[in-house]
Amino acid sequence: MKPGPRQIYIYFTVNAPAWPDCMAAMRSAQLELTHQLPGLVTQILRRPDAVDGRYTAMETYVRDVELDAAGVSVEAQALIEAQMQAVTAPFGVGERHAEIFTHHH
Repeated sequence: MKPGPRQIYIYFTVNAPAWPDCMAAMRSAQLELTHQLPGLVTQILRRPDAVDGRYTAMETYVRDVELDAAGVSVEAQALIEAQMQAVTAPFGVGERHAEIFTHHH
């Protein structure tokens, strides 16, 4: 896979006790997104220690340049954010903050 130039990183916090269920729901939703957006590679990362009972976590989204010249296009990002916001909402997730990075070959 050759990553496209536009990559998305979304940071958020979640109550530590809700983390296992939240992560399971997110993995399922990310799997669905990979079917909707062929060539999408997803990941969920979490800082190892909770602060004030909350974990900081990050979702990553990279897309194969062969399937989307932009990488994760603006349209794909909108789909990702809408679906993941809906999935994480029941778990007391804090504000979701998206960062866009570009990969240069």
